[in-house]
Amino acid sequence: MISGSDKNNNEGKTMNKRPRAVAVIGWILVVMGIFSMFATSVNLKNPKVIASMQETPLPMSMQYAILTLGVMIMTICGLGILKGKNWARFLYVGWGVFSFLLAIAIGTMQITMVPGLLIFLVIAFFLFRPGANAYFSPKARGEDRQS
Repeated sequence: MISGSDKNNNEGKTMNKRPRAVAVIGWILVVMGIFSMFATSVNLKNPKVIASMQETPLPMSMQYAILTLGVMIMTICGLGILKGKNWARFLYVGWGVFSFLLAIAIGTMQITMVPGLLIFLVIAFFLFRPGANAYFSPKARGEDRQS
């Protein structure tokens, strides 16, 4: 029989409840990652998109690699966030910062990217709030530091 104190206890390890904002963010990243896989493949067949990509200093092959990696990272981070993996939120934020810095460095940063930047900042804010920090804490999740 499970006592009331054992409901959240697995061999002395307490499981921390996932904050709703973290769950929403995780699912948004997964859905957007899957959607982006299809949207990217369609957009890369558009002559206007190809012409725009050819105007940047990065070779096309590098741009394809960055796009593909970005979509994969978004999806993997979403799944990792849903599973409470601390590395997932840091990878998401790190990749987002890298992407925006790259856009600035190669001169593709445009006013149209501002909404995406704002959404990124809101997501980062919610991923590092106290409740999220507790959820992602290996100690609170009953994991050792090596996993």
